[in-house]
Amino acid sequence: MGNTSSPFRPWLVKLPLKLHSAANLLLLLSSSLFGFSSCFGGSSIAVICGWIFAIALANFFSQVKKPDLVLLWLTGLLLYYSSGYWIVEVISQFTNCSFVTALSLSFVLFSLLALQFVFCGLLVRKIDRGWIARSNLALPISWLLLELFFPQFFPWRLATGQLAWQSFAIISSIAGLPFLSFVMLWVATRIVNRQLKQLATSLIVFTGMLILGDQMRHETEKTINQSPTLMIGMVQGNIPPEHNAITASNSERLERYQALSASLLKSQPRIELLLWPESSSGHDYPDNVKSITRGSIADPLPAFDVPLFFGGETLYQRYDDKSSNDRQYTQYFTSLRLLEPDGQISQRYDKEIRFPFVETMLPGWQYINPRHYQILRGDNKDAITLPLKESNLTNGLQIVPAICYEDLFDSIFVSQLTNHSVEGMPAVLVVASNESWFLSSAALKIHHGLAAWRAVETGKYLVRITNNGLSSVISPLGETVFTLPVNQEASGSYAVPLLRQRTLFSKISFTTIPSLLGALLISLFPIAISNRHETRGSLLKRKRRNRKDQA
Repeated sequence: MGNTSSPFRPWLVKLPLKLHSAANLLLLLSSSLFGFSSCFGGSSIAVICGWIFAIALANFFSQVKKPDLVLLWLTGLLLYYSSGYWIVEVISQFTNCSFVTALSLSFVLFSLLALQFVFCGLLVRKIDRGWIARSNLALPISWLLLELFFPQFFPWRLATGQLAWQSFAIISSIAGLPFLSFVMLWVATRIVNRQLKQLATSLIVFTGMLILGDQMRHETEKTINQSPTLMIGMVQGNIPPEHNAITASNSERLERYQALSASLLKSQPRIELLLWPESSSGHDYPDNVKSITRGSIADPLPAFDVPLFFGGETLYQRYDDKSSNDRQYTQYFTSLRLLEPDGQISQRYDKEIRFPFVETMLPGWQYINPRHYQILRGDNKDAITLPLKESNLTNGLQIVPAICYEDLFDSIFVSQLTNHSVEGMPAVLVVASNESWFLSSAALKIHHGLAAWRAVETGKYLVRITNNGLSSVISPLGETVFTLPVNQEASGSYAVPLLRQRTLFSKISFTTIPSLLGALLISLFPIAISNRHETRGSLLKRKRRNRKDQA
């Protein structure tokens, strides 16, 4: 008989042995569990699953000197698919492509994102020496740097599931969410190494952090109770995704929001600011428009004098694209505007972070998703200030806006609070989104859970108004204190406390923290590996001496 062996046979035989390892199996299973727990963000389930995954990750790196990079890649792939299984349907719906194409695109996307785990393994190999190894800091430092610098489609963190543990979560207002991930892995590494002295030290430090966090939580509650409030109205139109594009359905969409707003304002006359979600207006406002005539066709809410913060496109340029069969080609910004009672709409926010594959065009993407428009990137230089003449807030209120996907990025809010804030002026975070493309309820909950951290980090209330849910108000403690029903036409109001205090995290420019950590790593890396070079050098010297003695 001929030789029937395959060149892949050694790898196929070896793989089951790897998977049968207890540490490897625990890592793979815990990553899936951690991914699924993202659907329960803000619950004790997510807290427990996050710590299980942290311990499994630390245990995996403690078992081997050279971590299996393929297994780490599979771990990342399982985590992303268990938490983002819905992305296949969203891609298919949003880009109007086949299920097979959407599945292929999701695999490419998740495969690239899973490289974060691979790079973590490579970095641990490099720095796990000297005092870093003795202090069990190789994995926490490596993971921290990758959370800060590795590009993320949905920027999740290891600590995102800890929202329900308020005394721990509120520490993110000091140094951000990546710092909590660092702490989790540092404690987990000490637990799996089972060195009593190191474990006791880490538990003492961790307990001190919780005591500090508990004190911060009580201070935040006290500040909330003593702060003035702003009555905010929220309108959720629940427009189906097939009517969200710029089509003839614009008038029907606008009429729905007008009717819901009129009903809300009549039942709640104390409303001081009305919020509509992203792309709720049926008009393309020119880039240079500064005001509108109240009651005209361009007025989104005639007959009412309450300030309206609403979403709508800003037309930048329209021309005929000869390469597209002479059809009109449009460039525009996705914007939010503040319409004041006198018709002024000079204050505008343009979306800065555009959704990948949909609002940005990658090379070759036009063949998969052909279109005849371009969404431009915003460059916001001015703060949006709401005058409050009837209150004691003489300087008014700062609205810190974001659109849709941007609420996942803390840099959007921190940069505005750092660059545009007036000393002593209260602020509220406002996110206008259109969640109808995220057809799965799991996607809505995951997005909501990730965005809730912006309230904790900045110490401000976060108001999320969406087209179909989850429209909500989130406190600086991460609690969802008000919601509108999902996938329904709905409206409601809530008295939002206006907080003046600034957290340490929101006082420091976002770009400063990664720069400092990067510089710290660069400075510490030579020290960490110096012990290795010294040992190697002394060994070579001994060999040279032995050769001379033998000669």
